[in-house]
Amino acid sequence: INAEYMGFSVIQMPPKRKPTWREATIGGTIAGITGTVLAYPLDTLKTIMQTASGKGMVRTLIDTVRQNGVLSLYRGMLAPVIGVGMIKATAFGASGAMQQYLRSRHNDPNSALSKPELALASCVSGFVCSFVVTPVERVKIAIQALQKPDSSPSSSSHPRVPSAAPPGTITTALTILRTQGLPGLFRGLNITLVREIPSYGLYFFSYEIIKAWMTPRADGNLASYQLAAAGASAGVVTWVPTFPIDVIKSRIQAGTVPYRGMADCVRKSYAESGAFVFYRGLGPALCRAVPMHATVFVVYEAVLEFLQGTPNVVVDSVVGDE
Repeated sequence: INAEYMGFSVIQMPPKRKPTWREATIGGTIAGITGTVLAYPLDTLKTIMQTASGKGMVRTLIDTVRQNGVLSLYRGMLAPVIGVGMIKATAFGASGAMQQYLRSRHNDPNSALSKPELALASCVSGFVCSFVVTPVERVKIAIQALQKPDSSPSSSSHPRVPSAAPPGTITTALTILRTQGLPGLFRGLNITLVREIPSYGLYFFSYEIIKAWMTPRADGNLASYQLAAAGASAGVVTWVPTFPIDVIKSRIQAGTVPYRGMADCVRKSYAESGAFVFYRGLGPALCRAVPMHATVFVVYEAVLEFLQGTPNVVVDSVVGDE
């Protein structure tokens, strides 16, 4: 089917059907792992900046690489790579299942959801996902926090070892379980719920809204660069308002200071470093968000295309007039 768009003859694809929750789960798993591997070094810098003294992103990078080596930026990646598969499977699957349920109430599996319905499905995803995110990020942050430049072993309950022999993912997880029990792995669950529900609420909601705004045709197919732009925008929109919550979560889960809860963490962090502390690490977080979430949604849509056998991604399918 051919149509005109901005002076070009554009090849239109048949309208795509909405993904089932199983397809959303598979697509989210593959997309999440791909995005995590790509952006992990920036996540390490973010965590170091959030849990260490206030230094800029470039200075933190230089000091970390000088003291611990380049590979230290990938230290602790096993937990999130394995975990992100579960996290994204849960997030995309829960959102897809909720959307599928809401469409069933319309008696049309391909019906468009209202904005409140879309927001509800997105927030449900964040709630469910929190119970997977918490132990995965507890281990990841515990390892990353040990790489603070000029840090020394702490007397807190968090397991620490000399910087010359940093613990691996499995070692750290087992040490936490042995010394703190299962509750140790779920330290920070409350603050994770506070972060994840609005985060995923904004994440999926903003992606769908931006994608709808960018769609020039009724079939809903977008070029890959448009999906990348929508995904990157959703990542940035998600991080900016929820970042202070992420800082509090990182500090609680790092275990380097014995906080008594969220309010205590806020008070002590503010007293130590002022209001700016709650946006420390935002630079690398946004630098990470753009390529990571652009990749996540391009890969996600490509996987759906493969599973459904119909194009979800139109890779610049523009034909000039002859």
